[in-house]
Amino acid sequence: MAKLPSINEIEQDERYPFDIFEVGDHVCWHLWSDSNPMSVIKVSPNGRRVWVREDNAKLVNPEDLKFHVGGFAGHCSNQSAQKYEFSANPEGRVLIFSLRLWRGRYVWALSEPSGRMELSKGWGKFYDYNF
Repeated sequence: MAKLPSINEIEQDERYPFDIFEVGDHVCWHLWSDSNPMSVIKVSPNGRRVWVREDNAKLVNPEDLKFHVGGFAGHCSNQSAQKYEFSANPEGRVLIFSLRLWRGRYVWALSEPSGRMELSKGWGKFYDYNF
């Protein structure tokens, strides 16, 4: 199977963007403002459902983040400067995502437990200190 672009790069008027994940792919689970690294461990035969395992992300530059008084417990003025090291976690929790039509576009959404948290290709991590 040829590698396809990230789900975010596929035009929404194209056919179902299924079959874009393979076992071993690094993916990113997007919660509202946070993101977490995951790895694909299983893909359904039709390519419309994927099982992913949560991976490890270690912040490598905490000293670079600038915190100030404000908000609930403080404010990070440069939270986009976060840098992480990623590693596989064989004991990480497993989540299932499926391809769905949501508000007129296709998204990879959390199936079990249900929710509209999206999945995209590539490892990534972001913690929203200002939420």
